[in-house]
Amino acid sequence: MNTEDEATALKDQVRELQSALNLGDEDIRITFLLPPQLGDILGVLLAKPVVTTETLQRKLGIVAEAKVSMYRLRKKMDQFNIKIYSQSHVGYWIEPADKVRIRQMVADRTAPEPDLFSEPA
Repeated sequence: MNTEDEATALKDQVRELQSALNLGDEDIRITFLLPPQLGDILGVLLAKPVVTTETLQRKLGIVAEAKVSMYRLRKKMDQFNIKIYSQSHVGYWIEPADKVRIRQMVADRTAPEPDLFSEPA
């Protein structure tokens, strides 16, 4: 395998990992009116059972402001009655029922609008 093939394979792996962690998910950002960084944090919270500050720093590159970003995300999600929990030395998490609600809200926003003017089949 040459260097170009290796680079392509690595890029594909990065895209797969980003997708698995919901990174860069425009649907999440638009549904909840979040800036990119907060959208990525919410995506990781949806993908993992518990997210530590270290994970945010390592995976998202949020170094000095991880706690501030989490505070901002919590305030935004309060508008939707979704709570982000935390415990010292454990991390941050969203309850499974709220994860289902979040995914449903995103799906509802991205669902195609019914065509009310078309003729029935």
